Amino acid sequence: MKFKILIILLACLFLTQTNASDTKEESFPIRFCLWPGVWSVPADTNIKGFSFGLATGIIKNKKVTGCDLGLLLSQTKNFSGFQMGLGTVSEYSKGVMVGFGTTADYYEGCQIGIANKIEDSKSIWQIGLFNSSRNTQGVQIGLLNDMDNGFLPVCPFINFSKSK
Repeated sequence: MKFKILIILLACLFLTQTNASDTKEESFPIRFCLWPGVWSVPADTNIKGFSFGLATGIIKNKKVTGCDLGLLLSQTKNFSGFQMGLGTVSEYSKGVMVGFGTTADYYEGCQIGIANKIEDSKSIWQIGLFNSSRNTQGVQIGLLNDMDNGFLPVCPFINFSKSK
């Protein structure tokens, strides 16, 4: 079981693409965060690899690419990869977010949680009990789905965006 989890984490780390402009900036491969403000690397540094801790950020990182695991909270300004915690928060995200509550201002990918919220997106999947999205294209699966441009604005079980 531990080996399978390690393989999944390594796949997230190596399959995440980076832009050429990101490679010129300083970044660290691993960050440990005991609590917000208590980091193993400076808060305004890019992380390309693995970030973990009790609460893994306060929207100060320029970008986290790879895997971000926060036992209580995973909060990052610009994220690409796999993000997991009781709560996950991001301003701009691509990839997979997993948590009790997940929220993003702009998002592309899949959110899995009890309550999921997105403000703007090109392409999403939301899977949870309560899903909410604004100005998005995608599919919601859950007990209650709220999508302003959905098949129905509020729909139980499944909702999807209307074609533009």
